[in-house]
Amino acid sequence: MSRTATTTPRGFSLTEILVVISILVILIAISVPAFKTLISNSERTLSENQIRVGLSAGRDAAIRAESGDGAAVFLFAEGRLRMVACVSVGFLIDTLETTGEPIRREVFAPVANIEPVTLPGGWSVRGYATPGTFESPVNACGWYENFPGRALDGNWVFPETHFVSFEGSGVEARGVQRHSFMVRFKNASGTLDTADRSAVLVLDRVNDQSFRGAAPFSTARADQAANLVAFARRVLNNTSLTAEDKRRLLGDESIDTILVRPVTEVAMYEESTMIGRIGGRPNRETGTLYLPPDPAAAFATFDPASLPAGLDQDETQARINQWIQGQLDLGGSNAVESDARIFMLQRYLGQVQEITP
Repeated sequence: MSRTATTTPRGFSLTEILVVISILVILIAISVPAFKTLISNSERTLSENQIRVGLSAGRDAAIRAESGDGAAVFLFAEGRLRMVACVSVGFLIDTLETTGEPIRREVFAPVANIEPVTLPGGWSVRGYATPGTFESPVNACGWYENFPGRALDGNWVFPETHFVSFEGSGVEARGVQRHSFMVRFKNASGTLDTADRSAVLVLDRVNDQSFRGAAPFSTARADQAANLVAFARRVLNNTSLTAEDKRRLLGDESIDTILVRPVTEVAMYEESTMIGRIGGRPNRETGTLYLPPDPAAAFATFDPASLPAGLDQDETQARINQWIQGQLDLGGSNAVESDARIFMLQRYLGQVQEITP
C-alpha cells in the first residue's frame, strides 16, 4: 500500500529576509523624497491659489464698500500666513512714535462677512517695500523701524503682527511693535491703488483682556464687537470720546491695531527653505527668523541664533532680499537657487501676474 509523503512547510531563510528588507529600504528611500516633492508642489499650488483668492477678496471689499477703499492685509499668527479683507472706515489724529507730533492717519477694519484666507503651514508671503519707505529716524513714521540700516534700499518685509508679548504691564500700548503690508484697491472701481503709499492703521483686535477693565477700553470693547467696521466707525464718530481716547483705542500704540503700508508686489515662498538657503536656521518656537514675544522687546527682532554666521539683522535682511530676487551668491561658481515666486497686480483688472526675478 502506497503512502503519501508529507512535506514540512519551509520558512524563509535569514538571507531571503535580509534581501526583502533591503529591497523595501531602497523603495522607501526612493519614494519618500518623491512623496515630499509631491506634497511640496501641491502646497505651493494651493498657496498660490490662496493668494489669488485673498487678493480678490480685498478687491471685492473695495468694490462693494459704500465708501472708502478696500485692501487685502497680510497677517502672521500661530505659524500661519493669513490674508484679511478690510475697508477704510475714516481718519484719526494719531501721534508719531519718534517725535510725538500729530499725524492724520486712515483707519481700516476687517469686513465681517468675508472670511480670512489662510496659506498652508510653513508657506509665507513678503511684501516689497520700495526704496525710501524705511525713512530716516528723524522723519520715520514708525513702520519697520527695526531695520534702521535698510532705509535707502528696497526690502521684502515679513508681517510682524503677532510677535508681541501680552505679559507684564503696558500691554495696551504695545501696538507700536506691530507692522505689516497690504494691497490696496480703490473704492467702487476696484483698481489697484499705486499712488497712495502712506501708512495706515488696521484694526486687528487681540484676545488679551487684562487691560479692558479701564477707560477708554471699558467703554469701547473691541473684543466684544461683532462687526469691527461698525465698531471702528462708532469710535471715530463718538463725540463723548476725547482725541486721546480715540488715539489709545485705534492709534499706532494700541495693541488692537497694526501699522500697515500698501505694496504692489508680493513674494511667496517656503519659510524653512528660504532660511536654509541664506545660511540660517528657524527659531524652534516661531518657525521663522524672529524671536518669540518678549515683554522687554521694543519691537519684533530676529533671533541671533537663527541668523547666518557673522551677520547682523540688517545684513540678514539684505541676504533675504537677494535670495527672493534670485541674486544671492555665497561664493563658488553658481548663485544660490531661489524658488520664491514674485507676483504683481495688474492695475485695472486687479489680476495677479507672476514676474520673473
